[in-house]
Amino acid sequence: PSLGSMLNMPLIEVVRGLEFSKLLKNCFRSSLSRLIYPHSRRPEDLQKQIQQILTYLDDAAFTDMVRSWVLRVLETTKKAAKDGGRPAAAVEEVSFGQDKNWFAAIATDAHDLALAGTFRAALHNRIVVLISSLVTVLLAHLDRNGGLALLGSAATAEAQRRQLWLSLSTASLTSPLSVRLHNEAVTALRE
Repeated sequence: PSLGSMLNMPLIEVVRGLEFSKLLKNCFRSSLSRLIYPHSRRPEDLQKQIQQILTYLDDAAFTDMVRSWVLRVLETTKKAAKDGGRPAAAVEEVSFGQDKNWFAAIATDAHDLALAGTFRAALHNRIVVLISSLVTVLLAHLDRNGGLALLGSAATAEAQRRQLWLSLSTASLTSPLSVRLHNEAVTALRE
């Protein structure tokens, strides 16, 4: 979206309007590099994993699942609004996604603005960092015990197995029992 329209939108609307597959392709390597595996990995293993993820990012069902989860986290995670001197009980809570002043910290950070070159580039960087942090949490959850490799590509995987993987993964992302995932997502938003 244009800079003017981005400044008049809550964060969730900006993210919702992005081409998610392209955004994920820009940030997944950063997310992958932040993961820590309990075993040693060879360069070939990493190359294979990158190829798998690139294949998944071309898969509409997978990217829709990731997009839905990211939007859900932005929608449901509360962020205390600035109190402006009001008592704590009077402070209204909005979700991270509904925050209409999500760009204010960027506008006042001279260092980030200087590094980015333009305000628009600084906003873009903020969104990429935010999505990268959330994708890191998501990849850690989905790839626990090598689970991500079970998805397979749409061309090679059995349709039933693939649908089962997508259904189970979606259920694990939205379950009220996935407290650890939710806590890690909240931490990622507050980085």
